[in-house]
Amino acid sequence: MAEQSNDNKSEQPKRRPSDIPLVEWVVAGIGALFFAAMLVFLGIKGANWQPSEPPMMRVEAQQVVSGNGGYVVKLEVINSADTPPPT
Repeated sequence: MAEQSNDNKSEQPKRRPSDIPLVEWVVAGIGALFFAAMLVFLGIKGANWQPSEPPMMRVEAQQVVSGNGGYVVKLEVINSADTPPPT
C-alpha cells in the first residue's frame, strides 16, 4: 500500500513574477519606499545626535502595598535636568 502525502504545498504550482498582479507590485514598492525612508530618517537622526546634559533621575516610592506573597511598590521617576529628554 503506497503512503499518500497530505502536503498541499507540493500540489500548488509556484507563482511566477508574471503571474503577480500589478497592484501587488505597486503596494510592495510603496512599502519598500516607506521602509527605506524610515532607515534614512533614523540614520540621519543617529548621525546628528549630540548628547546634551545627562538626565538627573530621582526615584521616589509613592506607595507600598502588601500582596499575596510579596509587595507592590508604586514608584515615581522624576527627571530634574534642565533639558527635556531627546525625542
